[in-house]
Amino acid sequence: MELTFNTLKDNRPMTLQTLADHIGIVESHDRPDIITNLSDLKMNDDLNIVVPSEGNYALTPWSRRQIANLLGIRFDRWFENASNDEKAYELNRRFSRATGQIKLRLTDLTQANADGTLKAFVSPTYSPVSDAMLSSLILHSLQQSESQIPVIRANFTDKTVSYSIRIGDPIDNHGSSVIGTIWGGILIQNSGVGFASLSISLCLVRLICSNGVTAPVAGATLLRRRHSGRPEADIWNQISHVLQHVPERLSIAVNNLRQSQEKRIANPQLAIEAIIKRAHMPAKLVEPFMLAYNKEPHDTMFGVAQAITDFETHEQLGLIPEDRKQLEDAAAEYIAHAA
Repeated sequence: MELTFNTLKDNRPMTLQTLADHIGIVESHDRPDIITNLSDLKMNDDLNIVVPSEGNYALTPWSRRQIANLLGIRFDRWFENASNDEKAYELNRRFSRATGQIKLRLTDLTQANADGTLKAFVSPTYSPVSDAMLSSLILHSLQQSESQIPVIRANFTDKTVSYSIRIGDPIDNHGSSVIGTIWGGILIQNSGVGFASLSISLCLVRLICSNGVTAPVAGATLLRRRHSGRPEADIWNQISHVLQHVPERLSIAVNNLRQSQEKRIANPQLAIEAIIKRAHMPAKLVEPFMLAYNKEPHDTMFGVAQAITDFETHEQLGLIPEDRKQLEDAAAEYIAHAA
């Protein structure tokens, strides 16, 4: 289940300390990871996974997709009119023939008739970074300069935990009505289920509406860590180091955004098509983003990037946070050419 906090839209201030406490409570329900033979797993008629010596665990949409890939099936296409017992029978046939070991990531939180939820099937060598530890490290690193660190937006999905926090005071763009006043901050995205690496990147939030429109940042990535080996080793020093340079990097990012206002383009649709392709998103998104562009048709690189990151369009399309980040990253690469 997706959970979203938008402190600008909902007018409910939240600090990083409050968010870190919430993350800690959720993570306290995690069960120890289990490495087991794939062939030892079974599915019952409730379509829950039976984990030996543990109980029955419901699947999330993400872990359901993972097990489908592991067993070589297509749930929606193959089982469109099948009953639950027919689905379980077919999957158990495949489980019995499967080879190799798998690591299971479990929580006792569930909304189903089960003992908990199976969050992910990952490789035995997979080594996630704890979201509770990560938020605590960022909190203590930043509190050297700020007593209360505001959270702008937070999203919890079955694939990722992501949140953006404000750094410093709003930046006035010298009276520019196009860009408007901006908050600088950092965006943290982490996945303990095998969807994505840990990433910490710069973000800019334009205060032109109550939702807070995200502006793309060229060269935004501050830290990226894969979930293998010992990803938590020395992470305190890395985080402390990259956060030291955030104010300077944000200043450069704002300057790049200003420069993008001066870069004229001849064909905005071709630019939007290229950004969507770079984000690995479907071509059908070109039309709604062109509609967003035509609301404020600035024939500049900024105008194109503004359309791609338009919050209302993202909401209308029902984009998940992970897809939004892909589009924002692709728009940031586009803006980089303006610098």
